[in-house]
Amino acid sequence: MTDIIKITDNALNYLKLNIKEENIKNLIIYISVVYPYTQYAYVNITYCKKEDLNKDDIKINIENFDVFIDKKTEKFLNNAIRSEEHTSEL
Repeated sequence: MTDIIKITDNALNYLKLNIKEENIKNLIIYISVVYPYTQYAYVNITYCKKEDLNKDDIKINIENFDVFIDKKTEKFLNNAIRSEEHTSEL
């Protein structure tokens, strides 16, 4: 697993299930940080298509599943934890 962000098994299974249920080809997970440097900062997980990515976004593979990280907010994600049980810890 990467040091940028940790995604629990339950959260990863939940994300995979959502993608499968949407039944849209080439749908991927995109992770960024909203309101960095503030007390309101949070990890944002969205679904998008590969053609919506920026060329410098970071591709990571978690258990044979590709996740893309916003390059501009990568530094705020170091060792963040994301699970369906709680909000991200930044």
